[in-house]
Amino acid sequence: MGTQISSDISRIGLAKSANVYLMVFADNPTAVHVYEKLGFVTVSSYAIIEFLF
Repeated sequence: MGTQISSDISRIGLAKSANVYLMVFADNPTAVHVYEKLGFVTVSSYAIIEFLF
């Protein structure tokens, strides 16, 4: 179901723009796999730093 929803949303985005971007956390391998199946590739990565005071 997640693959179908992601595919549909990506298709809508591509109908409106030449590029579709998304952000997914690296510690969510299921989501990464779904997006890779849809043809997405990693072009950048980010680090999230949480400051605890």
